[in-house]
Amino acid sequence: MLLARSINPTAPTMFKAKLSPYAKSYKAPRGATNAPPPSPGYRIDPAPKKLEWLLTPELRAGIRYAETRLSDLICQNDCQALEFKGYGKNFITSHGFSPDAFVQMAFQAAYFGLYGRIECTYEPAMTKAFLHGRTEAIRTVQPESVAFVKV
Repeated sequence: MLLARSINPTAPTMFKAKLSPYAKSYKAPRGATNAPPPSPGYRIDPAPKKLEWLLTPELRAGIRYAETRLSDLICQNDCQALEFKGYGKNFITSHGFSPDAFVQMAFQAAYFGLYGRIECTYEPAMTKAFLHGRTEAIRTVQPESVAFVKV
């Protein structure tokens, strides 16, 4: 429930379940002294087990409500793809640009053209070629990119 509330806190909910006292983020209510702390010997059995569900009418209604809400959210999205054949990677690299950076700037320019503002975005940068390389996040919105999209 915490994740769902962090995504859309204004979405209506049918469930008012309390957080389990065994959850890592559990905090006992103010003044409560009888909240059971997680036992130190608590061990999770990782062996697979068949889950048997007892679906009460209330639970079935909740699942149906969630399914309908999800369907409504999905139907609110629209996606169209346009295949651009004017030029491709060879044209971009022949001018000394990275194809990824070129497309990132196209996204920034398109967003600015549609909404009239610039949003902060991040892009993964691979450093696997180096010792202890990993994926880092880099900011794609810089003063130079802002000046570019405003032109």
